[in-house]
Amino acid sequence: MYISNPFAPEAGMYVIKRSKLQGPGEHFGLVLPNFTVVDFGIETGIRLTDPHTFAEGKDIVTDRMVPEVEHPAVYERLRLATLNSAAYDFLNWNCETFVNFLVGEEPRSDQIRWLVAVAIAALAIAARAKKG
Repeated sequence: MYISNPFAPEAGMYVIKRSKLQGPGEHFGLVLPNFTVVDFGIETGIRLTDPHTFAEGKDIVTDRMVPEVEHPAVYERLRLATLNSAAYDFLNWNCETFVNFLVGEEPRSDQIRWLVAVAIAALAIAARAKKG
């Protein structure tokens, strides 16, 4: 397993990602200062694990660091998410939206936005071809 920028030299909080096990796209997680990884999946729900288990044989890439001043708020959002666990929803509540929520960003998925845009473009092209 290769880890680019292996969570920096000091402990911190980092958004990480790896390739999905099946199909295109990436699976997101959050490394806590004690090197526990929090992620969210269809079968696992909210899961606390270690980097090796998160990786599942794939390379882990560090996406971004969470400033230390934000850590208490991240832990509070994690507590709330655990108490009020929502079901996995491919479009609206997936691993990427979950991690973005935890770190205090808009709970969005750029992967899903891109996928929807491609699907709309494909439908538009097919509709034009059918007209012509």
